[in-house]
Amino acid sequence: VNADGSGLKEFTSVNGYDPAWSPDGNVVLVASTQGLFAFDNNGKQIRQISKNATRLPRWSSNGSKFAYLELVGGSANNAELIVTDSEGKQSEKLASGALVNFAWSPSSGRIAYATGKVSDSGLSTLYLWTVMPGEPAKLVAETNDPFITWVP
Repeated sequence: VNADGSGLKEFTSVNGYDPAWSPDGNVVLVASTQGLFAFDNNGKQIRQISKNATRLPRWSSNGSKFAYLELVGGSANNAELIVTDSEGKQSEKLASGALVNFAWSPSSGRIAYATGKVSDSGLSTLYLWTVMPGEPAKLVAETNDPFITWVP
């Protein structure tokens, strides 16, 4: 697209959401009810990473991995936190259950995630966990805020 807004073109025909650009700008992940897709920076599909409904794909800051939530049975209240290599070929399930949100640490070594159910009243009790791939998760806090920010 041009600076004045002209030249806009459709990037992909996938009915997706939650796009996530790789740190180098060469790949974009797009979540959808039909799975997780990877596209090059021209909109050409590179591969389908998951065939299940997904949301919140996020790249690690160094671009070596990405993570996403895979919805179990299509339910937004039951998901698996999946971490995979940058090619989407080697994956590991880090957590499952009522996953609300997650964030990579600035060093790309850890992920923090929140579990629980967000209520309409905003009085939810959520649990904040941290995990390194290949290690057990650690409960670090009880909170009512589903948003996660790492402070270096």
